[in-house]
Amino acid sequence: MGRSTVCFYSAKPANSFTKQRWVELVSRHYTGDWSRFAADFLPPAGVASWEALLATTERTRMRPGGAGINVVREWTGIVADHYYTLAERAIRAADPDALYFGDRLPIYYDPAAVRAMAPHVDAIAANYNVDSGDGWIADYFFDGLRRLSGGKPVLISEWFFAACENRTGNRNNGHLMTVATQNERGIGAAAATLNFAAIPEIVGAHWFQYYDHPKGGRPDGEDYDFGLVDINDRPYQRLTSDPRDRQPTRSPGSLRRGDFDGAFSAVKDYRAAACSHFRRRSFARRLAQAVQPAAAARALAGCSRVR
Repeated sequence: MGRSTVCFYSAKPANSFTKQRWVELVSRHYTGDWSRFAADFLPPAGVASWEALLATTERTRMRPGGAGINVVREWTGIVADHYYTLAERAIRAADPDALYFGDRLPIYYDPAAVRAMAPHVDAIAANYNVDSGDGWIADYFFDGLRRLSGGKPVLISEWFFAACENRTGNRNNGHLMTVATQNERGIGAAAATLNFAAIPEIVGAHWFQYYDHPKGGRPDGEDYDFGLVDINDRPYQRLTSDPRDRQPTRSPGSLRRGDFDGAFSAVKDYRAAACSHFRRRSFARRLAQAVQPAAAARALAGCSRVR
C-alpha cells in the first residue's frame, strides 16, 4: 500500500491537496535538506528542489539501498488514518449500530495501515489462505494483528479448502490450497477450524464458498472445488456431516467423518469477546447470533448492563 501511494501522489499536479501534504511531509521528515531526500528517493530528472517536486507530474520512486521506507510508513499511517476516520464517520452516521470491519486484509498486511485502522473498527476482517494440507495456521499472522491493534477481535472473512477429487470437475488451476481427496479435504478443514478456534481474538470465520466454481471456472479463470456443495447442490458429506462429539485436543491425523461442521461452536465461548471488546448491546447480540445460536444467550446474559 505505502510505496504505491507515495508513487501515485507524487505524480499529482501542484493544486492537489494530497500532493501538497505529501511534499510537506517529506520536507519536514528531512528537515528541509534536499540532499538527504535525494539519498533515499529518485526524483524525476531535472527536479532538484521542493518547489520543483511539488510542480512535477512525473513519479518519484524509492532509491534502492536508501531509507525511504521510513517516509513510506509515515505517509501510509497518515493516509490510512484519514481513510478510516472518514469511513467510520459515514458508517456511524448512517447506522450507529452497524458493525465496521474495515477492509478485508489479504494474507499479507501493512503494519502502518493496521495501526491506523485499529481505533476505528469494531473488529478486523482478514482473508486467510490456509497453505498446509494438515490445517496448520500461521500464529505469527495473528500475533502481528494482536500487537498492532491492541488485541482487537478478528473475523476471518474468507478461507477455503479444495480437492482434486470433486464432482463438479473443477481443475483447481492455481496455487490455492488443494489436496488430493475429499477425505483429506475434510480432515484438513477440520484441523484448520480447530486451530482458528484456539486463537482468542478470532470471533468467527466465513467459508468461501457455498457452491463449487461453475464447470469451466469463473469469467476470470479461477476454477476451484471450494464448495460445501457441488454445482448440483449435493453436499460434500465428508466436509459437512454434523458432528456431535467434538474433541478439540485430538490431533489432525485422528479426525474422522463429520469433524468439520460444528468445530467452531464446540470449542469457544464468545461471551468474553463480546463483553470486553464491544460496548453496544446490539453489537453483542449480532456478533453472538452470527457465530452460534447457543452463545447468543450467554453473550447477552453477560452483557445485560452494556449499552
